[in-house]
Amino acid sequence: MGSLKKLLISGLFALLVFPSVAFAGDEFKVDSKVELLDGSRFEAKIDGDEVEFRDEFASGEETRFRSDGEEFKVEGTINDISDDSFTVGFFNVMVDPTMVEDFEQDGDLMVGAEAEVEGMVIDGVNFAEEIKVEEADEEVEMED
Repeated sequence: MGSLKKLLISGLFALLVFPSVAFAGDEFKVDSKVELLDGSRFEAKIDGDEVEFRDEFASGEETRFRSDGEEFKVEGTINDISDDSFTVGFFNVMVDPTMVEDFEQDGDLMVGAEAEVEGMVIDGVNFAEEIKVEEADEEVEMED
């Protein structure tokens, strides 16, 4: 089981996904949608190596994450930045151009800015390949 799947079924996410987990051999599927009293909504889907997560907070902040176990895409607000990584929603993204074939970054990483990140999953770690950052007062178009 990959580290992303462990993250999704631990801590806070356990409340969201355990009611709808189905096991078949060593594979499991999750399809869960929860709406909280404040209007916040969470969706989690796992089918084999395919992972999709979406949250939409009452404040309007939204995060979307998709991965097939080899590549990932995450869209949302940058919540934290460190020397070699940053967080979009609940998802940590490493920035190490030596780990990916072609690295591109458009815009400066800033807490509160909207970002769209695509990259590779290597040993369960999300490495950014392409980062697009919009300033905090600009909008990023979210695609399905």
